[in-house]
Amino acid sequence: MPSSSLEIQPGDIQFDLSSKEPTTVLKIRNVSDVQLAFKVKTTMPKRYLVRPNQDVVDGGQTMDVRISLQTKEARKIKLEVNENGEYSEKPDKFLIQSVQLKPEYKAIVEEARSEENGKPMSDVLAKMWQETSKSQLTSTKLQCTFVFPKKSRWC
Repeated sequence: MPSSSLEIQPGDIQFDLSSKEPTTVLKIRNVSDVQLAFKVKTTMPKRYLVRPNQDVVDGGQTMDVRISLQTKEARKIKLEVNENGEYSEKPDKFLIQSVQLKPEYKAIVEEARSEENGKPMSDVLAKMWQETSKSQLTSTKLQCTFVFPKKSRWC
């Protein structure tokens, strides 16, 4: 497996459940000088909204990926907290996979970026991912944790 050319900050994903819309932003930085395609996967895809969930980041550039915990899911998690403020379910996980953009996709990606008669980026990348072997991918795993609101003694 190739070494990763992506730096991902923060190193783990955390959601503050006292927030009305629990969200975190990943900074994905391409430390190489080539274009890299990436995609974000999770063990609980219906629980989270990830935007963009796949894209291309140019060499030396940084891209923000916004991960939002669905409001309904946040409510469910809050209800499952024990008296010590702990969540007993196993932690959700995220996987960020990346690969060097194949030369034959560079022009198609530029066309998709311009949005002028180009295919949507998700369609372009979906085809590329299908043609990419696992040995070409680099992967980074991130754990997910929830920060629970402190229970007031007045409740």
